[in-house]
Amino acid sequence: MDFFRNQNKANNQIIDGIPLPYVKEKIIYGKPGDKVDFQILEVNSAMELIAGIKKEKLVGKMYSEVFPESYVEFDEHINFCLNSNKRLTHYSFEIYLKSQGIWLDVFMNFHPGDIITIVLNDCSQRKMTEKKLMESEQRFKSLYENSTIGLYRTTFEGEVLMANPILVKMLGYGSLEELAKRNLEKEGFSQGYSRKEFTELFKNKDIVTGIESSWIRKDGAGIFITESARAIRDNEGDIVYFEGTVEDITDRKNAEKKIKELNKVFFELGIDPAKNIEILLKKTADIFDGEFSMYNRLSEDGTTISPISFYNIPADLVRKGTPAMNDFLVDYLRYGKEPFSLTRKNEPEVFEKNPLLEDLNINTAFGYPIIADGKPSGNLCVLCTKERGFSESEIQVIDTLAKALSLEQVRLDSLEDLIVSRKEAEEANKAKGQFLANMSHEIRTPLNGILGFSEILINNETDDQKRQMLKLIEQSGTHLLQIVEDLLDYSQIGAGRIKLHESNFKLSNIIKETSGFFMRKLKGKGVVLSLDLDEIYINEMFGDGFKLKQILANLLSNAIKFTDKGNVRIFATSNSDGKQVKVELAVEDTGMGIDPAKRATIFDEFKQLDYYLVKKSQGTGLGLTITKKLVEMMGGSIRVEGAPGKGSRFIVDVDFKVKTNPVPYVRDSGIKKEYMNDYVGDREPDAGKVRILLAEDNEANQFLIKAITKSKDWDLTVVDDGEMAVEAYGKDEFDLILMDVQMPVMNGYEATKAIREMEKAKGAGEHIQIIALTAFAMKSDKDLCIEAGMDDYISKPFKRQQFLEKIVNLLGDS
Repeated sequence: MDFFRNQNKANNQIIDGIPLPYVKEKIIYGKPGDKVDFQILEVNSAMELIAGIKKEKLVGKMYSEVFPESYVEFDEHINFCLNSNKRLTHYSFEIYLKSQGIWLDVFMNFHPGDIITIVLNDCSQRKMTEKKLMESEQRFKSLYENSTIGLYRTTFEGEVLMANPILVKMLGYGSLEELAKRNLEKEGFSQGYSRKEFTELFKNKDIVTGIESSWIRKDGAGIFITESARAIRDNEGDIVYFEGTVEDITDRKNAEKKIKELNKVFFELGIDPAKNIEILLKKTADIFDGEFSMYNRLSEDGTTISPISFYNIPADLVRKGTPAMNDFLVDYLRYGKEPFSLTRKNEPEVFEKNPLLEDLNINTAFGYPIIADGKPSGNLCVLCTKERGFSESEIQVIDTLAKALSLEQVRLDSLEDLIVSRKEAEEANKAKGQFLANMSHEIRTPLNGILGFSEILINNETDDQKRQMLKLIEQSGTHLLQIVEDLLDYSQIGAGRIKLHESNFKLSNIIKETSGFFMRKLKGKGVVLSLDLDEIYINEMFGDGFKLKQILANLLSNAIKFTDKGNVRIFATSNSDGKQVKVELAVEDTGMGIDPAKRATIFDEFKQLDYYLVKKSQGTGLGLTITKKLVEMMGGSIRVEGAPGKGSRFIVDVDFKVKTNPVPYVRDSGIKKEYMNDYVGDREPDAGKVRILLAEDNEANQFLIKAITKSKDWDLTVVDDGEMAVEAYGKDEFDLILMDVQMPVMNGYEATKAIREMEKAKGAGEHIQIIALTAFAMKSDKDLCIEAGMDDYISKPFKRQQFLEKIVNLLGDS
C-alpha cells in the first residue's frame, strides 16, 4: 500500500510539475441522443490557476458543471472524435474563453476505458499575431488588386510571375494567365526601349526609381510608363526576380507633346486676327488628331449659332445644319460653360440627324465654349472620324486654344469697329471738307461780282466821295475773301485733304511772282518791299513750289498788314549737300514787333496778339497757324524773332530734292534790291479781234465779264450750262472758251471732256483754248481742271487786269 501511495504521490508531483494546465477526465455517457459529459479525475496546479478553482473542488466534478462556458464547444469536438470512423488517439483544436479573453490550444489524448488527458496552452499572443498578419494580408491583397498603379514580379529573363489586375488591364489582357504567356524581355518594349537597358541599371544597386519607357499593349499600341523596381537576390548575390510598380503616363506625355505644339502655334500668330483664327483652327485639328475643326458663334439674341470659320470642311457641308443640332449647341452655350463630348455610340440620334456629321463620317465631336466678356459667345469644335475621349490635360490645352481664339475674335471685332469708325470719320471729314469747299464756292462766286463791279465803278467814277465808298466796298470784299480762303485752307488741312504735289520749280521765280502780287497792295502805302536773292546758289529744285509760294504769301501778307511805314524785306538762301537742297526764307518787317512772352502762342489757332487788336487788324487768326502746318507738312520748321518796337522776322527752313541736271543759276544783276511802289503799271492788255464762248450760269458773273470785255473788240457769246456750251461749240467757230466749273445740267469738267472728244473726231490738230473759271481755289481743284483738258484757270474772284492778261497771254501763246 505504501508503494502505491508513494507512486501516486510521485505521479501527482510530476503532473504538478507540468507548466501547462493539465486535466484528466472520464467520458460519461447519458441516454442515447444526449450529450456526453466528462468527470474530472485529475488536475494540476496550472489548471487550478487558469480555472480559478482549488483542485479539491475540481476533482470528481462534472465538466459541464465547472466549465459551462466552454462545455458546448468542447462537447462538439469530443463527439466528432467519438463518431469518427477512424479511432483517434490524438486530437487538437482552439477555443476562445470570452470570460477571460484568452485563446487556448487544446491537445487531447484518448486512452482505454474512455479516459481523456488534456493539456491546454494559452495561444492568445499567437492568435493576435495571426490576426494582424491576416489583416495585413487582406490589406495587401486589397492594395494589390485595387491599386491605381501596376504591380508586378518578373524573373531576370523577363517571365511574368505576378501582375495585379490594373497592370493586366493596362497592357490590354483579360487575365494574368494570358499576360504570363508573354515575355517582357522578347516582346515587352516598343521601339527605342529594351529590357537590356532596364537590367543594366541594377549592376551596382538594388533599387531604381522613375524609369521612363514605352511598353507594347496586346493590341500592338504603345503606352508610355514610368517604372520603379527592386532586385531580389539569392545568397550568392545573383538576381532571382524583380518586383516593381508601373504607372501609365501616356496622357501626360501626350499632353507635353501637345503643349510643345501649342507653344509653336503662338509663334505662328501674326497681326491679322482673321488669319490667326484660321491658324488656331488648323492647329486645333492637328494637335488633337482630328480631321476637322469648326468655330461657331452665338447670335447676339442667343437663339442661333453660325459657323464663322472652319478647317478642312467643304463649305456646302457647313451649311447643312439641322434645327436639332442648332438647339443642342445653343442650349449647351446658354446653360453651361463646360465642354461637351459627343460620340456616335452614346448619342446616335444626334449624329444620324446631322448631315455634316454623317457626310464626314464623324464619330466624335468635342466642343469647348468660347467666353467673351464673361459669357459664352460661341464654341470651338474638334471633329474626329475615330471614337475617342479627351483627357484632363487635353482639355487644358483646348482651353488655352479657346482663350486665344476668343482674344483674336475680340481683336477682330475691335478692328472691324475701328475700320467702320475710321470710314465714318473719313466720310465725315470728306463731307465737312466738301461742305466748306462748297460754301467757299458759294461765297467766292458772289464776291467775284462785288469786287469786279467795284473795280469797274472805281475806275469810271469821278466823284471822290463815291469813289472812296466804292474803295471801301472793294476792301471789305477783299477782306471777306481772305477770311474765306483761310477757313478753306484750315478745313482742308484738318481733314487731311492737302497733299504734296511735287514738280520742278525755280526758287527765284516763286519769290518774284509772290512779291509782285503784293506790290499792288503797297501802292500808295509808305512801305517799301525789297528782295535779297544774292545767297541763292541752287535755283532749280524738285518739290511742292505751290505750297512754298502760299507760305511766303502768308508771311508777306502778315508783315504788310502790321507795318505802317518802313520796309518789308525777303531774304533767301539755298545750298545743296548733294542729296538735298536746303532753303531758308526770311520775311522781315519794321512793324511793331513781338513781345518775347507771346511768341509761344503766335502760331496757335484763332489767336492774335494783343497789340494786333490795338491796330484793329482784321482776320481769322488762322494765317500763321496754316503757315506753320504747311511748313511742317513739307518737313520743315518755322521760327520767329523780334522785339516790341523793333519789328519781327519769320524764318522758314525747308529741304527740297535735288533736280536732275539743273541749269546753273545766273544771278540777275538788273534786279534791284528794292521794289519801288510805282513798279506795277496799268498797261491795258489786248489781243485784237477775238471770238469768245462764255459758259457761266451766274447772271452777275455774266454781266461782269461782259462789262470787262466791253471796251475790247471781243465778240462774246454767253450760254448758261455745259451742255449748251458743247452744243454752241459744235455749231460755231470760237477762239477761246471761258468755262465755269460748277454749272447745272452738265458741269465744266464734263463739258470740256466732251469738247475734247469732238476735237479728236475732227482731227487735223484741232484744239481750242479753254480757261476754267473756278471758285474752288485749292491747287488740287485746279489740277482737276487741267486733267479734264482745260488749258488754264482763273480763280474767282479775279481782278479786271488779271482776267484780261490771262486771256491775252493764252491766246498769244497759241
